[in-house]
Amino acid sequence: MHKQERDQREAQRQADRRRGRTLYASNEYKKAAAAIKATATHCHLCGQAFQNRNEITADHLRAGDPTSPLAPAHRKCNSSRGNRPLP
Repeated sequence: MHKQERDQREAQRQADRRRGRTLYASNEYKKAAAAIKATATHCHLCGQAFQNRNEITADHLRAGDPTSPLAPAHRKCNSSRGNRPLP
């Protein structure tokens, strides 16, 4: 891959990330994430119960899609999943 192609891909990736971040800052997203965290009992990824409210995150069921439905997950589980699809 040529340097120019790499630079173009990186610029596109950064633009996509900025666009996605604006969706995460909306009041609608914040309310949905807060509701998920408030009612969460188990991580949808590993199935373990939450021990500490600070470890709960709102995970998108379709990775990389900020408009997809949310489910509760441990911060560690959510981070390790990254942008990979659910198994």
